[in-house]
Amino acid sequence: MKLTKQCSECGGREIYTTGTYRISPSNILLPRITNFTKQPRVEIYVCGNCGFHQMFIEQETLQKVKEKYKRYE
Repeated sequence: MKLTKQCSECGGREIYTTGTYRISPSNILLPRITNFTKQPRVEIYVCGNCGFHQMFIEQETLQKVKEKYKRYE
């Protein structure tokens, strides 16, 4: 949705972004990736047609995920 500007669920192109927010790690299911003094930032994208939404974590947190967890293959 972020890159294609199209909803992967309904194909709609009415996409909104709520901006970038800091949230607690438990909210994005990333236990033990960051400490509680520095919460990761996420961008949220919402389809104006069907309501489907996606969250994208910041690059710094993404790098920590890659270092800590096995790649799903």
